[in-house]
Amino acid sequence: TNMGGRLEAHLREVKAAELIRTALRFYEDPEGSLLELARSLGVPVLEKGGTWRGPSGWGYDIVARTLDEKVELVSSQAYLRTLLNDALIDFLARVGVCGASRDEVRECLEAWERALSLSGTFVAQRVWYLFFDEENRRLWLSYIMRKYGLSAEQAEEVLDGIDVLPASKRRPEDTYYTLSARNMTNTEFPNHQLNVHLEYQKKSLRLEDLAEAVRVNWGPESLDLLLKMPEFRKAYEVTREIKAVLLEVGVKGAGELGEEGLRVDEWKSFGPRVKTMRGFTEAYNKFREECLKRAKNV
Repeated sequence: TNMGGRLEAHLREVKAAELIRTALRFYEDPEGSLLELARSLGVPVLEKGGTWRGPSGWGYDIVARTLDEKVELVSSQAYLRTLLNDALIDFLARVGVCGASRDEVRECLEAWERALSLSGTFVAQRVWYLFFDEENRRLWLSYIMRKYGLSAEQAEEVLDGIDVLPASKRRPEDTYYTLSARNMTNTEFPNHQLNVHLEYQKKSLRLEDLAEAVRVNWGPESLDLLLKMPEFRKAYEVTREIKAVLLEVGVKGAGELGEEGLRVDEWKSFGPRVKTMRGFTEAYNKFREECLKRAKNV
């Protein structure tokens, strides 16, 4: 399961915070300047200094006391659902971060926004390619037969029982760009199903052009940008141990794969996982409290 939308949201927050922190180094009054940006974005803060508090967009509130924590609050998806925000553009342009003029800043952020929107797609495509691209699939079949003593039919049954599952969609392209006739299941909430359908009704899409969209390179420049982010590389690259297995199988291009992928012991501290679980946990606790309160009343 590839929770692409949650990866994208986290990466956007990381990038926004990086840009804001860089800009603050050029402002004479960093917290005062951040306060102006916060108010422009609708963050519920009243004054400089003290503690700031506001929803994160992940299902929990952020309580910010230090300047760094306040940057995280301002950068959260509750207030910056896209980097193409006029208040952010003005904030960066005033000190020449991401471009020397407002137009250059916008152009820079447009490139980043497109890259971020493809981050989940790139991860789904990589996983699918490593296992289910035609040549790699044949290599895996041979490896499974050789390693586990299975027949060709049994090895086929094993691989046919595994799908890549893109989830947590944010836009129709998240579905259209990951279509494949083999080993791919796109999971859709009803509202996302509707958005996918409405996009098709515009008549700008030809399904025959997207039948194997998972094989298409949707933006090499965008991937190059994302690979500058350590948090993206954790999701997109492999570990040394996984790479060794891929090399043993003979997977195409395995030797060139980066080795900064997320290790098992790092999963508990990975940004999208931390934010998701904190939001789910707080939602559960609130629901539990409400159930107990009603039960006591009865």
